[in-house]
This record gives sequence, C-alpha cells and structure tokens, in this order.
Amino acid sequence: MYRAFRALLFLIGFAILLDLFFSVSTFFAFTTASSVQKEELIHITRQKIPIHLRGVFVSAHAGRSELFREKILAWADAEHINTIVLDIKDNDGLVLWNGKIESIKKFISQLHNKNIYVIGRVAVFQDPLYVSTNPSVALQTQDGSIWKNNKGISWIDPADTTYWKYVTNLGEVAYAYGFDEIQFDYVRYPTDGNVRDIAYARTATGSSTKYEVINSFFKHVHDHFSVKHIPISADIFGIIFTHPHEKHTLGQSAESAFKYFDHVSPMIYPSHFYSGTLGYTNPSEHPYEIIQYALTEAITRAMEAEKADNVPAGSYQKKIRPWYQDFNYGSMYDNAEALAQIKAGQELNIQSYLFWNAGVSYSAEVVGK
Repeated sequence: MYRAFRALLFLIGFAILLDLFFSVSTFFAFTTASSVQKEELIHITRQKIPIHLRGVFVSAHAGRSELFREKILAWADAEHINTIVLDIKDNDGLVLWNGKIESIKKFISQLHNKNIYVIGRVAVFQDPLYVSTNPSVALQTQDGSIWKNNKGISWIDPADTTYWKYVTNLGEVAYAYGFDEIQFDYVRYPTDGNVRDIAYARTATGSSTKYEVINSFFKHVHDHFSVKHIPISADIFGIIFTHPHEKHTLGQSAESAFKYFDHVSPMIYPSHFYSGTLGYTNPSEHPYEIIQYALTEAITRAMEAEKADNVPAGSYQKKIRPWYQDFNYGSMYDNAEALAQIKAGQELNIQSYLFWNAGVSYSAEVVGK
C-alpha cells in the first residue's frame, strides 16, 4: 500500500514537472528567440519560395493533429499545391507548438521533404487568450471595461507597443523551428460589434490615427525581420484595394503594406463584397468577375505606390499574392468556383495564390484529393 502511494505521488509529481517544463519552455521560446535561432538554424534546410505559389490554409488544431497531418501530406503528394499556410498563433491566441515542439518541427521537415513551402500565420491583434492574462493591453470601452466584438471576443489595442515585441519574438521562434516565411493576419482595428464604444485612448485622443498606428506596426515588423533576412507577408482586407479611404477605419493601407512586406495577400473572397458590387445582387455567385475587379484594383494600388515610393515599375505588383475563397458563404463553392478564381488571376498575370477554408476542407481541384 505504502509503495503504491509513493508511486502515485511520484507520477503526480512527474506530471506537474512535465507541465511546468512545457510552460517554461514555451515562455523561454518567446523571450529568447535569438538564442533559439542560433541553435535551431544549424539543422534546418529551407524550402525556396515557389515561382508560382499555390497554397492552402491549415489551422493550428489541424496542424496539431497527427491524423490530419497524414491528409495534408497526401495533398502534397498530389502536387496540386506547393505551399501550406499553417497557423503559428490562431484567432483565439492558441500557439501551435505549445507542448508539441518536436512534433511540429518533424511535421515541417516532412513537408519540406515533399517540396512544400511552409508559411507561418500569426493572427495579431485578435488575441483573447493573451488578453485573459494581460487585460491592460486590451481595447477598452468608454466606461473602462474590456471591449468585445459581436462574438464576445476581445482585441489587443494595436497601439500597445509592448505587445508588438511578443508578436515579433513569436515570428522569430517560428522561423527557428523551420517555417520559411512569417505571415501576419488581423493587422488592423476591429470592424464587427459596437466599435463606436471603443475608447481609442492611444489613437483618437492621442498623437496617432489608426492608420499611423498600423503603419508604425508594419514598419516595426519590417525593420525587425529584414535585418535577419526572414521573409514576411501580410493579409489585407480586400476593401482596402477597392476603397482606399477605408484605411481610416481599419488602419490598413495598400501603400504601407507594399512598402514594408515581401508579399501582400489581398483577402478578396467574392462572398465578402457588398451587394451591388459590379451590379451583382450576390457577388458570391460571380467569382471570376469579382476576382478580376479586385485584382485590377490591387494592381492599380501597387502601381500608385511604386510611383509614390520611386521604386522600379512592377516591384510592388509582383508582391501581390491573393487569398481566394473555397468555402460556402453566399453561395456554394466547389471546383468550378475555384478554377474561375484562378483563371481570373492568371489572366492578369497573377500566378500565385492561396485558398482559404477555416475548416480545412478543400475542393478536389484545389488540393488534388
């Protein structure tokens, strides 16, 4: 009985220590990214970016699943895609490798062995998990409580520069673990919910506008990663390219994104365009036409930015790498709709693209399975 009791205590103690180890190792990774890089980069073989990139999004939950990984590796074998966009930190704040560092590095290595370029996605300013332990960095309401959108999700105040360091450290560690590129999403102010109730303590009543804050964040990310030769990209709302004045609402701007990122991904899902766009009651039913319209506007914004920054013609245009829709919203999407979007881009000489499906369930024409 006594031996059994001692054995039970040993197991409990071991479990506590194991949990502590993973917690500390994760924290250590965030706070000492450069030292992790020096050790890890010695053993990493990078995958070169494809000339014509064809990719799909994979969530953190799917990436952590051994069963789902087999499905993703089968997609790689089909050779329809050559890129995976894998969550580093998702919309809820979940970090991909928590407790699974070696497993994640192994998965990235498997993808590299199949010639898959691996992009790490960081959902930046929507992070309710971070807010739960660091409430002072959250956007607040007029009465001083934590603001939440219409889904009850809290956001980081984009003007909080201490959080910027957390994000850049996370990207550095991800690169050290084998990711080939770091992609930043949710790099904007919130749009859903009672945004009029937000107290913009560090923006509207301070010295910076929303646009100036996001532009400063873009510059911070660029300056941090460019000296380390780490490729970076940004996901930008499609409306920013078709209605540039919305930069005052979202903070994002096309010219700033083109200037500071290696690749820019307009999120031009046809279902997300307003009714009446191009005269269509339901733009989702017209993927080819909507993509042609949105990418034509994106090319125009790139040309304008090239002229403003006095850079060679085409240098910003080649950064365009759109997100296309492969999910049912507004209408049903399958092979025909996927191919229509690809065709629309190719006719404008946009050869690289990414497909989004939050549930990681793709059409056969997209992944080949």
